[in-house]
Amino acid sequence: MKFTQQENQFLQIDGESPIEIHPIQKEASTRNYFRLQYKSFQTILCIDQNFNDEAYSFLQVQKFLKHSGILVPEIIKSDATLNFIMQEDSGQKDLTSVFDEEQYIREVKKSIDTIHKLQSLEPIPLIKNKSFDKEKNLFELNHTVNGFKEFAKFYKISISINHELFTFMEEASEFLANYEPKVICHRDLHGRNILLNKNSRQVLIDFQDMMMGSVFYDLSSIVYDAYRPIGSTDREALYQYFISKLNSKIPRMREYYLTQCLQRSFKALGTYLVQFHKQKNPRFKESILKSLIQLLEITQLGMFSDQCYVFFIMFKKELEQNELFHLAK
Repeated sequence: MKFTQQENQFLQIDGESPIEIHPIQKEASTRNYFRLQYKSFQTILCIDQNFNDEAYSFLQVQKFLKHSGILVPEIIKSDATLNFIMQEDSGQKDLTSVFDEEQYIREVKKSIDTIHKLQSLEPIPLIKNKSFDKEKNLFELNHTVNGFKEFAKFYKISISINHELFTFMEEASEFLANYEPKVICHRDLHGRNILLNKNSRQVLIDFQDMMMGSVFYDLSSIVYDAYRPIGSTDREALYQYFISKLNSKIPRMREYYLTQCLQRSFKALGTYLVQFHKQKNPRFKESILKSLIQLLEITQLGMFSDQCYVFFIMFKKELEQNELFHLAK
């Protein structure tokens, strides 16, 4: 990527310019990231075309988390006119790079401790004024529905999201929207958004869209992570670990937990479908089938509507037999 003279000036640190600039593989984000290699150190450059909105949120939330004792990347400098934010490089490994199962579960427990710490904080107005309310949950539901329709049309998938399934998911969304009291949620706490720095400590990223939601939202994201699936026994142990740390009992606790897992995983499925088909991002292909397997488990554990099970099992079977999908890159 070529930079203007003004941009190159921004990239200088103590008069030193980067020797190499490498793009970082893009996730489900409108932002672009680059790793800048200097003589003796590295930094991360974020280019955010929506700087006045999203980047401002990033800077404000970063400051809030840092002051609250949550480990996040340090901000080196920023320039709103360039849409640039330069931050420290917190490492190239994330939680999904931990292949040893026992070590991974230990790391997830650390993430759960961070979730509890987040939930204990008093939110700043930027976070407090955004919530997983009925409108937001329905937006996420329709995001998946519309993403599936485009995907199904292109790959000639015969099954559809019928009225009964949509109505059930709508009711689940409303049930979660009524959850009180709401707590701070990272909103996208999966393994790729938890970096492991040089000291093997966890560093949170992609936190700019934090909002208020159910106590189980971030838990559902990390235990049902299609980027790094785990076994059902480990998942149940992590759930028990989470609730053992709660300060108070929650009425209908397991119902809220499994409904949140369903809603969150259904939304994630929509993201994978859109990213793979519409955005042509091959990294999300594998996660589509993995998320369907997880949704089937959630449906059975929660004894949810038969329409859920039928849709997930039939969609999975059609994808497994779909030559066009398997040939797609």
